[in-house]
Amino acid sequence: MVSFFVVRRATLIFFLVPGFVYGLFVSRLPAVKLMLGINQSQLGLLLLTLGIGSVLGLMAAPVLMRRTRSGPFLLSVLSLQLVGLCLVPLCQGLLIAFCVMALIGFCIGLTDVAMNAQGIAIERLFYRPIIGTLHAGYGIGGALGSVVGALFATFGIEVWVNFLIPSIAMLFPIFWAVRHALPDSIEKSKERSSEKARIPGALVLCGLLVFLAFASEGACGEWGGLLLAEEKGAGQGLAGSVYAVFTICALASRLSSDVLRQSFSVARILFVGVFVGLVGMGLVIATPGVVFPLLGFAVAGLGIGPICPVLYGVAGHISSLSAARAASIVSVIGYTGLLFCPPIFGFLAHRTSYDAVFGVVSGLLLALSLGNAVLSRLSRQMTN
Repeated sequence: MVSFFVVRRATLIFFLVPGFVYGLFVSRLPAVKLMLGINQSQLGLLLLTLGIGSVLGLMAAPVLMRRTRSGPFLLSVLSLQLVGLCLVPLCQGLLIAFCVMALIGFCIGLTDVAMNAQGIAIERLFYRPIIGTLHAGYGIGGALGSVVGALFATFGIEVWVNFLIPSIAMLFPIFWAVRHALPDSIEKSKERSSEKARIPGALVLCGLLVFLAFASEGACGEWGGLLLAEEKGAGQGLAGSVYAVFTICALASRLSSDVLRQSFSVARILFVGVFVGLVGMGLVIATPGVVFPLLGFAVAGLGIGPICPVLYGVAGHISSLSAARAASIVSVIGYTGLLFCPPIFGFLAHRTSYDAVFGVVSGLLLALSLGNAVLSRLSRQMTN
């Protein structure tokens, strides 16, 4: 008998670990940038390498998941993420750094499809909305990792120590979660029947809207700290806390998204989220000093936070596709925004300013509101 609460806790850990790795890494980006002696454009290339590896992982995941049991698969990709993180401070040149970032990115892509497939399968099996809670697990990991990174940075502890000790601690919950993951047999029959099924346009649109939301999240996480440090005059500790502030607020809104899905339409949730996100970007761009821009990132987190879980929930209920295939399609389209746009923002910041970067983020949110209207129309057509 599969226990809902046990598999939910196990899947929460699958979401938490990559969030922790990402949060810890981006919280120490200013220190990594100084340690490697690189400028914004070179840092952008490193992040672009992370993105390329991730997209390759997203594309390879469905094939590998069909040939491998989920337990060993998740154990391998999560452990390799931690190994890659620990190798970052040991890089002696850009070429080695590129290889390490490609490894981390590839494992992130594999993990993303596997963990979202688990979440969608649980929703379908138990008929209970939990995608928001699971995505909040990623936010918990990101907040935890960034807080740990900010504390280590405040006390002047070296980056390699900061990465090694928490990575060892993460191995213990990973082993427990792998033992209690949703059994592979749950979705096998549906996976075989959906291999040749037509991809609905609504699913593609969900992926595009996730693209816009993740691009906005990535900009706040990866460049928010640098904006505070290099243009607003914040210290390393405070700059490192930007991702924590953003993800904690996104976490709060994501935890409520499952309840919101039961009470409000998708269109209304997305509209309010975009509006709140735009208010946050206005504070980041238009206000001087440190306090109000930091508040802006908090407000933006509240607005952007529930958007992706709500969209994954919509994708998961397109019943003609298996959980793995639905998750892979949305992830391949959506995570290119999270992984490719922030590096592009690095080139933009190098040529112009960080304010210009967050001006572009405001434009992405406006585009998301237009896509929301189209998705609402498609949803009504599918219902009729």
